[in-house]
Amino acid sequence: MVGGSPGGRDSGGERALFRTWPGAAGGLLLLALLVSLTALLRPADAVVPGKQFVVSDSGGDKTSPSLSGGLVVWDDKRNGNSDIYGKRLLPAGQTEFPVTAHPGNQRRPAVSGDFVVWEDDRNGDWDVYGKDLSLGPGAPEVPIVVARGDQRKPKISGKKLVWEDGRRSTANAYDLDVYYKDLATDPPDSQGREVSAPAGNQTNPAISGDTVVWEDDRNGRKTIYGKDLASAEAEFSVGAASAWQDMPAISGSLVVWRQEGANNHDIFGRDLMAEDLETGRVFQVTTNASDQWAPAVSGTVVVWSDGRNGDSDTYGKDVATGREFAVATGAGPQETPAVDGETVVWEDQRAGDANYGTWDIHGSNLDAAPAAPNGLSATAAANGVNLTWSPNITDADLAGYNVYRADAKNGTYTRLNAALLPASTASYLEKTALPVPGATYRYQVRAQDAAGNESAPAATSVSTPPTPAPPQTEPPTKPPVIPPAQPPAQPPVATPRPAPAPPQVVINTPKPVVSVGKIVRITVRGPASAARLTLTISRNGKVISRKVLPPNSRFAFKPTSAGKYTVKAGAGDAGRSKTFRAR
Repeated sequence: MVGGSPGGRDSGGERALFRTWPGAAGGLLLLALLVSLTALLRPADAVVPGKQFVVSDSGGDKTSPSLSGGLVVWDDKRNGNSDIYGKRLLPAGQTEFPVTAHPGNQRRPAVSGDFVVWEDDRNGDWDVYGKDLSLGPGAPEVPIVVARGDQRKPKISGKKLVWEDGRRSTANAYDLDVYYKDLATDPPDSQGREVSAPAGNQTNPAISGDTVVWEDDRNGRKTIYGKDLASAEAEFSVGAASAWQDMPAISGSLVVWRQEGANNHDIFGRDLMAEDLETGRVFQVTTNASDQWAPAVSGTVVVWSDGRNGDSDTYGKDVATGREFAVATGAGPQETPAVDGETVVWEDQRAGDANYGTWDIHGSNLDAAPAAPNGLSATAAANGVNLTWSPNITDADLAGYNVYRADAKNGTYTRLNAALLPASTASYLEKTALPVPGATYRYQVRAQDAAGNESAPAATSVSTPPTPAPPQTEPPTKPPVIPPAQPPAQPPVATPRPAPAPPQVVINTPKPVVSVGKIVRITVRGPASAARLTLTISRNGKVISRKVLPPNSRFAFKPTSAGKYTVKAGAGDAGRSKTFRAR
């Protein structure tokens, strides 16, 4: 709902409950507070195509656009051959410029930040060249990969570059593999290293961060494979289907591709972080019965070429919300899009243009709704319900806020503010319905941007219990007399058992001194409760023998050295000992 008089809105969003009770003075006291915010930044009705603009229509075919930030680059034939041109979209009014106009052909550019790469045939076959535009207009073009065979279709993410490599091809057969080079750490003359080179061809790679995906026909048909360059893990199947798959694109962990169906081609996708790599869920991005191809992705926004209107148009979908939308339609084709953030560019050959019959580059800004307000809370008071929240500080085009109320759990939300609340607003006092005991009030606050897009709701509710029962008029009943508590019964005291008698040790010697080498006979007895006795023999305080014996045992011992001998028999903690000397 935008501006005007208050209108209706279907119920939605999570709610929290505020409970209050009447105070002695008729006021309302806060009992408990729970707040819940809906976290969607793009609700289902939030992504809409904005006003379209021309990137370049200066004559000659312009194709293969690539976009990073506000920088667009493309393949341009204004000079007869293929060159690379570029344009910065911000600030407004920027002019296009040549990235490279070297003799020969430069095609299929890709850009990340200010670094542009392309395939270049100046050396007689296709190699990869690049240019860092942050170095200014005089920045040099640098050879990145100049190897045997063709190096084509480069893609770049940060300083990490991948391409399709034919150095293993022969005159009789192509052998195409995916190669990789880190421009930040690899030597400038490095010719790259293999990402994947099994049997068959690996082609058309794409990269985001450390993750590379590509088309792979190792199994006799094209499917999508991937690899994490930062991991020692093996490459893995992304699509995991028997259908033909090609045209992969990746942003973060989200991979999308074209997949052949029974009667058409559709766009499919997979989030590599959401599932196990071997069993992760593949989902269909669009189910329209016509052909869809050439997908591109940024964040959760996927765009593609679409044939549903009889020619080629550009459509998109925010897979976080599930809403599909048209980006560019109309007479003539609009196809092969690129997307970065909320900006989409594409090849355009619309009917009615002065240079109709050649391809131009057009663009559009997708207008995403602002974020939902943070920290919404509600407090019931005698003069109304006070709603407070934290202002959005990250949405540059925030216009203000709308406050809604519903009087039933699944009721319609009606806007309370006749005019949009200013963007600096952080509270709203709702006076139209004072809190009534037994009533529940449900509220939503939505942020709105300058284009009229509303955020997901921040939602809460206030509930008051029923009117309390009237005070008691009869005198209270005299409380009963409670007899004093009886002391608890004492548990019986257990009679301790007598400790078992210690074992006895008998040394069968006629004298307390024996000769070294003479046999000494020893007898140990009891107690009856002991299953085993431990017999220890020491000489001059040092243990020389230890035995475990049954009670009432006899054994012979021969001292081999002079000294004082101690024989101790023990059962548990009890024990007795005898001593003798040998000399």
